[in-house]
Amino acid sequence: MKHLVAAVFALLAALLLGFVVLWILHVPPLDACKGMLALCWARKMDTAAKALVLCLLGTGISVAFRAGFWNVGAEGQLCVGAIAAAGIGLYVAPASLWPAPWLWTALALVAGTLAGAFWCLGPALVRAKWQVSEVVTTLMLVYVAKRLLEYLYLGPWRDPQGYGFPGSAPLSASLHVSLVWIAILTGVGAIICALLVKKTVIGFEMSVLSESRDVARYGGIHVGRCLAIVGMISGGLAGLAGAVQVTGTAGRLISGISVGDGFTAIIIACLAGRHPLGVLIVAPFWAMLKVGAEDLEVSYQIPQAFSTALEGICLLCWLTSVWIGRRWFRRFRGNLT
Repeated sequence: MKHLVAAVFALLAALLLGFVVLWILHVPPLDACKGMLALCWARKMDTAAKALVLCLLGTGISVAFRAGFWNVGAEGQLCVGAIAAAGIGLYVAPASLWPAPWLWTALALVAGTLAGAFWCLGPALVRAKWQVSEVVTTLMLVYVAKRLLEYLYLGPWRDPQGYGFPGSAPLSASLHVSLVWIAILTGVGAIICALLVKKTVIGFEMSVLSESRDVARYGGIHVGRCLAIVGMISGGLAGLAGAVQVTGTAGRLISGISVGDGFTAIIIACLAGRHPLGVLIVAPFWAMLKVGAEDLEVSYQIPQAFSTALEGICLLCWLTSVWIGRRWFRRFRGNLT
């Protein structure tokens, strides 16, 4: 309950501060909101696709954060997931995709999931064995994955018939995944993760691990195994998000695959109270903000940095609300005793 209150307070405070900034920029806040909502409705498919990708990323990050594993490299895991799915579509799946195209589509999604999982497994094992901060390793691997992505769609995988534009050759239309199936996949994944962290032994081990690794070891919990499982779940969902972008929306490997959604999902996971089901509520709101902000750029000449600044304001408001809530709770508990 306290996480929900903190998230609501953060969103309301951020919107209020956003209105103040718009007013300073001589933009009518209510008109701006109407324009953003109208654009989101006009581009509802793009908004839904963005929301589903953010749901997958946020769910994976929330699972990692609940175990005290600070995976900030979901952007890199998304990139390698997209690369793996595109590789299946370009070089493994047959041209006709007969007789079962869904089989090759499923293989592309599984390949993306496994690529993201193993990309995150390394930092998890290094953290367990040598106590190297996963914040550093996962973040460093983001830039490795992004450079690998750029090398492929600008180099060996570049479309020879693309008239010089960067990007791989388009995948077969039979590999396309509809948003309905992506939504089902996202919802099922979030429910499974919620049950995992609440109703299973590994979920209990994650909660103990987040409090203290020494206590977890003293209690007989295999820290390395737990971190490996958490890392693969978190990275796997991020890799699946990359595969979904390739097979569901982009249809090829392009620069638009990596636009910072992996970092945005960190804020979403925090606002959701690190709960997988909470991500399903926060992510659509964030997708509307990302898509609707384009209306402000065109209609009112607002810089693109405004939406990024609003994301930072939301995070700061959430941190402030959590800090205030904890101080109030301690003072209230002190008065009772």
